[in-house]
Amino acid sequence: MELEQLAIEVRERKGWSAIDLGFALARQWWRGLFLSWLLPALATFTLFHLVLYKYPGIAMLLTWWLKPLYDRFPLYILSKRLFGEEVPVSTCLRNWRRVCACDPLPWLLWRRFNPLRSFVLPVTVLEGLRSKARQRRVGTLEMRASIYAMWLTTICIHIETLLVLATLFAVFLLVPPQIDMDLFSLIAEREGALLYGGNLLSLLAMALVAPFYVSGGFMLYINRRIELEAWDIELAFRALAARLHKLSLSVIAGLVFAMAFAGAAPTVLASEGDMSQSAVAQATIEPNSIGLEQPTTDPAFTAAYAQEQISAVLDGEAFHQVVTIAEWRWKHADENEAEGTIPEWIIRLVEILGKLWPDWDGDTASTLETIAWLLRAAVIAILLYLFTRFFLQYRSTLGRWFGLDESSTGEDVAPPQRLFGMAVSQESLPGDIPAEVTGLWGRGERRAALALLYRGALSQFLHRYEVPFTEALTELECAELVAARSESRYSQYFRDMTRGWMQLAYGHIEPEQLWVELQCERWRELFDSE
Repeated sequence: MELEQLAIEVRERKGWSAIDLGFALARQWWRGLFLSWLLPALATFTLFHLVLYKYPGIAMLLTWWLKPLYDRFPLYILSKRLFGEEVPVSTCLRNWRRVCACDPLPWLLWRRFNPLRSFVLPVTVLEGLRSKARQRRVGTLEMRASIYAMWLTTICIHIETLLVLATLFAVFLLVPPQIDMDLFSLIAEREGALLYGGNLLSLLAMALVAPFYVSGGFMLYINRRIELEAWDIELAFRALAARLHKLSLSVIAGLVFAMAFAGAAPTVLASEGDMSQSAVAQATIEPNSIGLEQPTTDPAFTAAYAQEQISAVLDGEAFHQVVTIAEWRWKHADENEAEGTIPEWIIRLVEILGKLWPDWDGDTASTLETIAWLLRAAVIAILLYLFTRFFLQYRSTLGRWFGLDESSTGEDVAPPQRLFGMAVSQESLPGDIPAEVTGLWGRGERRAALALLYRGALSQFLHRYEVPFTEALTELECAELVAARSESRYSQYFRDMTRGWMQLAYGHIEPEQLWVELQCERWRELFDSE
């Protein structure tokens, strides 16, 4: 694997950034990826519809079921082009046996509905792993990228569905209105032409989305490989070694050039025997360093023994033992602190937050403390609001229960003279309010007529029924007070009056004349009869 040939910048990325990079590659190489997916899918689609021409629904279901096999062709092209190798679509399709050889049945049976398909498919197609080796590999890759792969699958499924539905509705919206065509009746009757057209449209929608789906999952896979195998560090070391090699060659060339022109070669250069002795002396290994009884001066033996020792160390258990420990503890807690100090519900909450926001790396303790204080403040605010509403509605009743009624204190609280900018005193109102309202409405003074009727209702409830209206209340709050302190017929009338007045005052919607006449009659029934 030639990492220097990679077509992308080798560095660790976040999950969404890796998916975005995959989409960018899909746009750049879209033609090859699209054709490599569409051609085998279209051949399968045609074959199934010819054989099962009486059952187009089953034919489309079988075509859709084979999507994991179609996804392998654009994945094969991506894996080649990412490392600088141009692979034509024809070459990819000719190698179909090689592409589809590894585990085709599991991917069409129990792995068919795997939501991480585009992310873990390279383990099968590119690495060729099976059974337990594949499970271990997939388990390692899924540790920090499974949530992104799952969201990628969910989003692509919704995009496919929306493409099909949007196209169908757009076609039927373009049909002239003179043509009697009902979309829902055609779907219910299962017209043959509509089914075949819908199947072909579904195939095209899947072919449009597939390059982006496969490429996004593949770049998630590559990103995990970069993170696990440190490709970026390896490339940095390779570049450093290349620079040092060039530097050493240039230094040697400079020294040779200087000595040749200075004429110092006969005096400086040692004989061949001297050079070999000096080199051997430098290559001499002390017996204590590697366990030899006597020093050795054989360069070949020294290199072979060193390589043997390095291989033995690398093959040891220290380099192949992987231990994964996952636990939650306080960030600044003492290491000697007893276990079990963190409540279980806090651990569950942190795990849920980690799944919802994978990039969340804030201070756990301070964040949870902030959330807890916000919840407390919200609960206190809700309780204060409910208590205020309850107190306003039942202030007089509570006062009588606890001996704090206004009348018992000897202090008379004067009712307000104006509400909502309108006079509600008894002196400001005419004697026959319904007759005056009818006259104003007949002269075209609609707003004045309705305002008079509403003012009259406010005055009646304020003075006759002693509803404690205040200037701080709104129209709806006044209606709630009337509903809490009056019979249903009175509260219903005042609610209707409030709604009609607010529609005219704020929405400039005039009521019908019949509605105004009905309110005047109800006024006489409720107030004049008493």
